[in-house]
Amino acid sequence: MKNLIIVVILVFMTWGCNKNDTNPVVNLPSGILTGSVEVKYAPSNNNSGVLVSLEGTNLSTTSASDGKWTIKNVPEGIFTITFSKPGYFFQQFNNFQFVDKDSFNFSNPIIMAPIPPYYVNQLKSDIIDSTKTIIIQGSISSVFQKPQGVYVLIAKNILPDTKIIQASKLFSYGASSGQYSFLMYTNSTDYSGFSKGDTLQAVAYVGDDAYSSIIYYQTTGYYEFNTEGVKLSNIISFVIP
Repeated sequence: MKNLIIVVILVFMTWGCNKNDTNPVVNLPSGILTGSVEVKYAPSNNNSGVLVSLEGTNLSTTSASDGKWTIKNVPEGIFTITFSKPGYFFQQFNNFQFVDKDSFNFSNPIIMAPIPPYYVNQLKSDIIDSTKTIIIQGSISSVFQKPQGVYVLIAKNILPDTKIIQASKLFSYGASSGQYSFLMYTNSTDYSGFSKGDTLQAVAYVGDDAYSSIIYYQTTGYYEFNTEGVKLSNIISFVIP
């Protein structure tokens, strides 16, 4: 009788272990992302070499010579999609929602603009007290050979030695061919969120006229610039009149 009880206990223990060792396989929904990129001024229209990544995952791919790219096994979720290529302005799309879809195609190509050889080598500011007008001006390293954009980032504290510059205000200036300087007029009313007497800092860079690589976050109200390899101007300070 004692031997029979031991045998029964061993059978139940074995059955219990086998049951726990078998885990069900759960197939999570996944799909395919496709799209294309256009590398501006690329020789022979070669649009290859753009890294497309889904931040927070190990999913990424590189564009082919025709600019097309595909990312497979994309799970449901909300993602930030980044596009990068050395020597070109960084592109980023926030809050892309991928839910209950077998596939999604970006119908319009993502434009990758090259970092220009120009830079702002002397940024300065002045204030006209009678009209409370703030003047921001600068000279360019060489004469523009084609239209460019000059972008001025403004915040209470700018740290250009970090990978990401966070700014509260952004001003842009469209420069035409042949220019070697720029001049912008702003009014104290343009600086909402700040008060009279606040000291602000500014830094500038030259970018593509249409693709500045500036990312705006509605939740925080901040602008961010994070393209590596762009030469920034000197930092200036001015007081809101």
